[in-house]
Amino acid sequence: KEVLTTWDLTTFAQYCWHWGEWRALCSAIKKAKEGKKDLRSRYTATTSKGGECLDVLVQAQFKTLAICRSLATEFGLTPSSRTRIKTGGKQKGNVFGELDSRRKGA
Repeated sequence: KEVLTTWDLTTFAQYCWHWGEWRALCSAIKKAKEGKKDLRSRYTATTSKGGECLDVLVQAQFKTLAICRSLATEFGLTPSSRTRIKTGGKQKGNVFGELDSRRKGA
């Protein structure tokens, strides 16, 4: 139903790319930590000083997921963002709608 316009394609492509990255990171984490059953050791790494920190893959996964959530909100793909979607008739003073009407010869 023509939900996306050509103006949306770049942002939607970014969403798709980040979603693919997130899935790839999930697979990489699962593969890298296959033998570890303890959740703590599965998602942490040891620093050069012997401390613990989040694994680099897990950090990248969190960042990628945050970007996905942000972009999903832009497209109304989350429950809370769908509550803000307004639908209705033609907007008054919509410059782009007026230009489109002129282009079509209306």
